[in-house]
Amino acid sequence: MAKVKHKKEKDKVKHKRISQSFTGPMEKRILLWLAARIPRNINPLGFLAAILIGVSYVLSKNNPIFLWIASLGFIINWFGDSLDGTLARYRKIERPRYGYFLDHSIDVISFTIVLTGLAFSGYARLELAWAVNIVYLLLTLYTSFTNFTSRAFQISFAYVGPTELRILAIIASIWVYFNNAKFIHLPFGNYNFFEAVLILLVVVFLPAYLISTFTQIIRLSKEEPPPEY
Repeated sequence: MAKVKHKKEKDKVKHKRISQSFTGPMEKRILLWLAARIPRNINPLGFLAAILIGVSYVLSKNNPIFLWIASLGFIINWFGDSLDGTLARYRKIERPRYGYFLDHSIDVISFTIVLTGLAFSGYARLELAWAVNIVYLLLTLYTSFTNFTSRAFQISFAYVGPTELRILAIIASIWVYFNNAKFIHLPFGNYNFFEAVLILLVVVFLPAYLISTFTQIIRLSKEEPPPEY
């Protein structure tokens, strides 16, 4: 009886992973190739890399060379974060509820550390960095809610996922290392390349969040119509 109950509880937490990002297909093949060839435990690597990125951004205010270290940190973060779940699935050692809660708690903390470091780097305005952080938190909440209501775990929005975000951050970091001029002129101010990228993320992801949320509300209202009295 206990085994049946445990199986039912385990089945309840299964969800369908939805990833429609640009790099998704190629990334999946790379991760599976790596999963067959690396040591068993690399769990802290992604989080430690996030700390390295945040600290490097803060230090880059006085020495731009740290922008290159932050860029390296994004590669290490991708390796540790993306490969962790793939390893668990490849080796069939998944811990669904524990892994889900731990991984996404760390993701939120890591993203906040990175953007806070960027906010104090001098290469991006604080309000822009935290605006992106707020939108990221909204999307994280949306993903958690839809995982509960639909058993669908959405990884990417507008064909952009975590890997694309890392690539953008690396490009922006290297760009401002060579050219930090505010050459992008918008009606509400002048911005460097990194700040323009942050504005673009808000412009893309905030509507994506709102459209996705209202779409889910409409779908669920049809699936669960109000009772007739």
